[in-house]
Amino acid sequence: KRTIELVDMTEHGFASSYLFDDALAILRKLGLDRPVYEDGLLTGEQQPEKQRERPVMFPHEPVGVDGRPCVVYLWSSVGCRELLLSRTDGRWSSRVRVAGVRKSPA
Repeated sequence: KRTIELVDMTEHGFASSYLFDDALAILRKLGLDRPVYEDGLLTGEQQPEKQRERPVMFPHEPVGVDGRPCVVYLWSSVGCRELLLSRTDGRWSSRVRVAGVRKSPA
């Protein structure tokens, strides 16, 4: 069983922005595994209110889009929700939560 946990990066000292590698380091520090891209799809489908609260980045193994590494990113605006592939090579706003996975013992 897998549980998705959303990490608020401001609670870990990132007041304005963070890098993709910072997100991975915080997941390791918290004992969370990296998600897979399907976790982003399922979270968007099963818990749409989460992305309405604040955007969520899923730091799975990046996929190449036009030669650039990208990950699933859920966000919303007035009246719509979107699932995007966003580049990992820039800075992320600290408003964007990071999804990690906690595996329950079998």
